[in-house]
Amino acid sequence: MSQQLPPEIQNLVLKARQLEEQLRIVMTRRQQIKLELLEIESVKEELDKLPDEVVIHKQVGNILIKKDKKSVSEEINDRKETLQLQDLALEKQEANLRKQFESTSRELESALRRYQTGETGEGLVS
Repeated sequence: MSQQLPPEIQNLVLKARQLEEQLRIVMTRRQQIKLELLEIESVKEELDKLPDEVVIHKQVGNILIKKDKKSVSEEINDRKETLQLQDLALEKQEANLRKQFESTSRELESALRRYQTGETGEGLVS
């Protein structure tokens, strides 16, 4: 069976593969965000154990900078909020990509059934 698939089916296969790859990228990024959020929670717990007047050393590049607990806590909270917003946006994007992928898969299955049964609109059968 060395027949070439019709362009309609080839395009649907390509579209499905692209959607699948986009979905994989979004899911990977969401996992990275979740891991960073877990790390932030751990850091916040440790910071909460420290007295307010403590000096904290924050790594910036290859150097350590002295910072007060309040400013470090604010930075961490800002980063957490940013990550949560990114995750929310990615969650919506993931849901949209899943719907598109499912729709494209159904469309592809339907086109393949028509092709295999010989139903043509554009000469799908040789």
